[in-house]
Amino acid sequence: MLGILHHIDHVLRVDHSGWPFRDVVTPFTFSLLAYPILLFALLGPRRWFWARWALLAAGPVGMSMSRRRWGLRAAANAAHIGAAAVLAVIVTRREVMGWARNLCP
Repeated sequence: MLGILHHIDHVLRVDHSGWPFRDVVTPFTFSLLAYPILLFALLGPRRWFWARWALLAAGPVGMSMSRRRWGLRAAANAAHIGAAAVLAVIVTRREVMGWARNLCP
């Protein structure tokens, strides 16, 4: 859901979008490929179950490690630390949500 809202935000700020909303192909255009990949990972053939989930789990990590993407904002080491922090948040989310439910019945 957050990804969809993020793309809507880019479309509303016209200078941050691309095809099919503008006449130019930009990185935004290629980021729209995330939606068919996600649908395949969630609803794809049963015989490819583990391949689908590996794609879903490892795909964003591989994309976020790109030196080209992070080179403008931070050194490569900082990009790895940031990706590790995001992964840690995702892994611990379930425990935190369980703790919050027990705290507020």
